[in-house]
Amino acid sequence: MTSLIGFVAVAKPNWLLELGKGKRGKEEQVSVEKTITDDAITYLEKSDEVRYPIVYAGGEPQEYTTNKFKHWAKRKSAFVGSTAVLSAIEERLTIPVDGIGKSVGSRLFHTVIFVEYITPREANNYPPELTFQKVVDVTPRSVEATVVLAGEKYTRSVPVIVRKSNDGQPD
Repeated sequence: MTSLIGFVAVAKPNWLLELGKGKRGKEEQVSVEKTITDDAITYLEKSDEVRYPIVYAGGEPQEYTTNKFKHWAKRKSAFVGSTAVLSAIEERLTIPVDGIGKSVGSRLFHTVIFVEYITPREANNYPPELTFQKVVDVTPRSVEATVVLAGEKYTRSVPVIVRKSNDGQPD
């Protein structure tokens, strides 16, 4: 086990992300910035923490938690970045992008954005001309996502992996 840990520690992260199902996007990185204006999310300057809801009922926050700004922003930036990925794919294709989704997850200790290529294509009336490889070819390799809350800013690059999903479940 020691050798595996040492191997992971010195290997290039980009190479590690290629392990597992799916393919890394091939297009240039895209960037997105989002200022968080949700009244339920508060930056606590004295402690450099963010207070945010974790339980909702009837669309209203019921329970809150706090995390350090950097920890909260690291997770939030991945979700912000995922919206930019779908927009980039739509802009780069000249055919409908029905049957493409997104999610945020992890791959070998790295947060990644997954582009979900939903199968079966024809049974769901998705355009057959939109092949898996076409989606890989137009998907950005990564997203530089910036989150701004109460003047505090956090930016990170999140890798993007395209994978096949069977009716929304990873194949």
